[in-house]
Amino acid sequence: MFDNTIKILDNAANVINCDPNVLARLKRPKKAVIVSVPVRMDDYRVKVFTGFRIPPLLALTRAVSATTKMYRYLKLPLSRHS
Repeated sequence: MFDNTIKILDNAANVINCDPNVLARLKRPKKAVIVSVPVRMDDYRVKVFTGFRIPPLLALTRAVSATTKMYRYLKLPLSRHS
């Protein structure tokens, strides 16, 4: 899943001509919570699943919040699909 996210990020960076230094920083989170969840399957085997939680970048969160407020103020749709 993380590898797929990195591919999407690379594609987006190519489209917007993102600075390689910024892209390198975005690819490696400062913090990550990684958990393993053992689950007993129907056939009594135990299968271990891995879960990830990456907290959002504070600067990005603020930018998205400001953009959302601006769109609401201007009464614009938040996405192309709405």
